[in-house]
Amino acid sequence: MDKIQNFIEYLSLIRTSENAENLYSGNTVESQIRRHNLSIYLTLMQEISPSILLVGEAPGYKGCKLTGIPFTSEDILLSKTHGKILGKQNGYKTINPENRLQNEASASIVWNELSSYKKYPIMWNIFPFHPFVLSNSNSNRCPNANEIKLGQRILIEFIALFNITKIGAVGKRAEYGIKNLQLDIETQYIRHPSHGGTKQFKEHCCNLFQSNN
Repeated sequence: MDKIQNFIEYLSLIRTSENAENLYSGNTVESQIRRHNLSIYLTLMQEISPSILLVGEAPGYKGCKLTGIPFTSEDILLSKTHGKILGKQNGYKTINPENRLQNEASASIVWNELSSYKKYPIMWNIFPFHPFVLSNSNSNRCPNANEIKLGQRILIEFIALFNITKIGAVGKRAEYGIKNLQLDIETQYIRHPSHGGTKQFKEHCCNLFQSNN
């Protein structure tokens, strides 16, 4: 079993609280699709050897909860626009049928911005599981301190898969989690694109990528 499959196996065995879902755990059709998609994504990213890592806060129920890949939605996952990494031709699968694919505003903003650069960054979340409001799994909430602590341990394992020289922390909770780890990797804060943050998100991404040249 290679490093990627070892990581996904490790990820799938982690237990979460009652109001957070490990997207990769179990043998449901949904969890199998997420593990399948994550394996393809990480394998394709290893081939292009990214040096920049974008770390978000947590999966959203219309995005990564369905796809298994941070900052993506089902419609973007199958789009031909980002064919090197995403696109149906790469073998990705969706939980919903193609005539009912979900979309997520933040995912669209992120991938529209990434298309401006020559090389894609690898992406992850400081808490890679879906935190939701108790009794409503189709909701989003911010990861709490214990969840971020759990995510920090996972992030260390994730970084070991790639030769990362710079990290963009997308959102305050991502920034908090990464800085507390005291990694020997330069980290820059990036405004999350949600809630009117699109302009700052793009400006911060531009600074991050330009300073990596």
